[in-house]
Amino acid sequence: MPQFSRNNSYSHYTQTYSQTQVRALWRKFEQSWVQPRYTAMRKRKEDVVKEEDRLWRATPAKNRTPTKDHQATKEKKLGDIEMDHYVAARKEWLRLVQEANLGDDAWGDMSAEEEEAINKALG
Repeated sequence: MPQFSRNNSYSHYTQTYSQTQVRALWRKFEQSWVQPRYTAMRKRKEDVVKEEDRLWRATPAKNRTPTKDHQATKEKKLGDIEMDHYVAARKEWLRLVQEANLGDDAWGDMSAEEEEAINKALG
């Protein structure tokens, strides 16, 4: 039979408190940072595709890069935009977690939904 002491009880309390805090911080981060910037990133990607396609079509056919190269250029630019977004998101999340003095284990057991949301938000 496990022995419970004040230390175990306090440890459980601080773990539960940390789990509550990190989840509240995550919800705020998702709403105030991730969602607006994700929307802006998607818009930027759409704009890049439109501009690249416009420039490609405006170039005389004999001077155009081959279609596969044009597609590769767009994919590279889109990948760079995504990478910049996800790197910034990770940095901001780490800053918030450190500022709140939450440790790596603050989440405790993460649900599948939480894991999916984190992967989507942080890349």
